[in-house]
Formats: sequence, structure tokens, C-alpha cells
Amino acid sequence: MSKIKAPLWGECESVFSTVSLSKEEIKSYKMITDDLDFKAQNFTKEGDHPVIFMLNTQKIHIFFKWFTVRYHEMIPLLPYIKFKNDPEDTPYQCSPILYVDNLGIIIGARILWHLNKVWARFVLNKPISKVNEGGKYTSLVYSKSLFSKKKAVQAEVTLIGSEGEIENFPNLVNLSKLFLTNALIYNFNSPPEYWVANYIVKMKSAQGAESTVETFGIKRFPNKKFKIPSIKEDVLGAFKLKFDWYLHKPTKVSSSGSKK
Repeated sequence: MSKIKAPLWGECESVFSTVSLSKEEIKSYKMITDDLDFKAQNFTKEGDHPVIFMLNTQKIHIFFKWFTVRYHEMIPLLPYIKFKNDPEDTPYQCSPILYVDNLGIIIGARILWHLNKVWARFVLNKPISKVNEGGKYTSLVYSKSLFSKKKAVQAEVTLIGSEGEIENFPNLVNLSKLFLTNALIYNFNSPPEYWVANYIVKMKSAQGAESTVETFGIKRFPNKKFKIPSIKEDVLGAFKLKFDWYLHKPTKVSSSGSKK
């Protein structure tokens, strides 16, 4: 692939933990707006839809390669979401909230990319890059304000097996079609506003993992505890992924996904 040009790009080391939630629950907690729906997929039982928790260690570049910022991020990702009235039935990935421990990134993301990034504090036992096979990686995420902090997400990950090529993980290759899509960004104004951004991911290497993820009062998300097997064992599994990504400036679209 030739060199990709984008105003925002980076390298990410992430733990993905894929779970299944009922569509009714996703709608009742208003994770998506009434204009959106679930694109058909065969990874969950009927009536459910996948949700992916991403624990990211990011190194990003903004407009210039020398402009580098590092931060941690936790994203509950909703893959394979579509507009109800889109005749093309185009799938997107979207995130109702993104926890980040860098205020500059939060401000820039909200102004330039309309992303709902919020201030958080991450308590890690060690950098994910320092965890070897069989080692544990723990992360406790607190949402913050000027005057308080509140526990949001707790995760414990055990890395399984050795790091290898993406092709060595057939369940991941299969699952990746859910999150190798463009990004849909929206707010909950009345009426909601929508943007679509060209988002390109180049997966580099993967490693199996087992994880436990517990949520505590994430806005628009139920309090839950999930135990996730390795991607080697189940397509709805956990894994560490190294990837490069490129994000273009979002374009405003209508409630059916068409350009304005």
C-alpha cells in the first residue's frame, strides 16, 4: 500500500475485548440515536449485537510527523451500525463516549472532529508493551471533572501465546470486517447531528488474550461485568492488536447518511 496522507494518524497498541449485548439494551441506554440501526451480522445470536471495548496506548501525529502526542484511551466501540434510511446500507463504527487522559487531545477532538472525548485518569500496572506472554495487564479508568473523579471501567487482561501475524488468527481476520469501516460520529442534540470520517486501519500483529471488563456508570452504558475468552477460542474474544491508523476530517451528513 502506498503512503497514506491524512491530517491525523498514529500508531496504536490496543487490547480488544469483544462482547455481546442485546439490541434492546443498546437502544434503551441510548447508545445510538433513533436514526441509527444495526447492520445484519452473524457473530451474535439473533437480538444481540457486538460491542468492543478498546484499551488503547496511542502515539499520534497531528498534521506534521514531528507533532507527536502520546496518551491512553478507553473506547466502548459499536461496530456495524448503519443509518435506518440509508439505501446503500453502509456499515460504520461509532463510539458514544471515549475516555482520554490528555486534555489537549480532548479539546482538539471535540472542536475539529466532533468526537465525544472526556477527561479520564488511567491507573495501569505497567505499559501494555512491557507485558509478556502469560503476564497480566490491568487498567482502572476514572472519569474526571475539576472537582471529582468516578470509577468508569476496570479491566484485567492476561496475554495468551505469542505475538504473531494477523493471518495466524483466523477468528480475528473474520471479526475484523466489523471494525475495518469508516467512522460515524454523532451527538445527542435535538435533532442529532452526524458526521462521517474516512478511517483507515492497517493491522500489523496480534496476540491472544483473556480479559475481564467491568463497567461502573459509563454514560449510556449499563453496569456490567464481562469475562471474555481468547480470540483463539472464540470469534467474540479478546486480543492485543498493534495497528496504524489514519483519520480524515469528517464530513457532515443528513439523518440518512447522505452528504449535506
